[in-house]
Amino acid sequence: KVWFFNGTANEIYNGQVYREFSEGQHTITVWANDTARNTNQTQVTFTIDLSAPTVTFVTPTPTTNSIYNQSFIDTNVTATDSSGIDTIINYIYNSVGSLVDSQSAKSSNNYYNFTGLTDGVYYINATANDTMNNIGKTETRTITIDTTAPNIIIESPENITYGTTTRLINISTTDLHLDKVWFFNGTANEIYNGQVYREFNEGQHT
Repeated sequence: KVWFFNGTANEIYNGQVYREFSEGQHTITVWANDTARNTNQTQVTFTIDLSAPTVTFVTPTPTTNSIYNQSFIDTNVTATDSSGIDTIINYIYNSVGSLVDSQSAKSSNNYYNFTGLTDGVYYINATANDTMNNIGKTETRTITIDTTAPNIIIESPENITYGTTTRLINISTTDLHLDKVWFFNGTANEIYNGQVYREFNEGQHT
């Protein structure tokens, strides 16, 4: 007869048969004997891998919702898996979700600098597959490129001569990602939070 260990118990082998195995390493041992009581055995070790790689953004990849005054985005990705990493692919998409570029590496680490980017919103993520083609992925991060300076208009005072020392400071600014506005009040820089009156002595002022 022929019998084998099926992962739980010894089982008589009567022909080809399917058996379920959990994830991990397994060894099947097979025995056979004849009517003269001669016995032989052999074994095979195999691995079941159902788990996707762990894929992670690392420095200097920007955090999500970052805004940068530059025309490039660094992406750096690492991946780990018990069966080994086959390929990592870094992706970048534009604001409407269309693929702008991608870069792959046959490695457990993939650094790539996406360059030549115009102003706008971008999305970055990455995938990695192991040698069994299980696929893992990072989260998607949102990055904004803004290389355009704010537009500033001094509504008041105007470039004229005034007969009083109290002047209205009125400034208009436009920018998609405006942070703060400030001005020199004749003595020091001052944060501008809205129209305000300031006193100036006689003479020219800028």
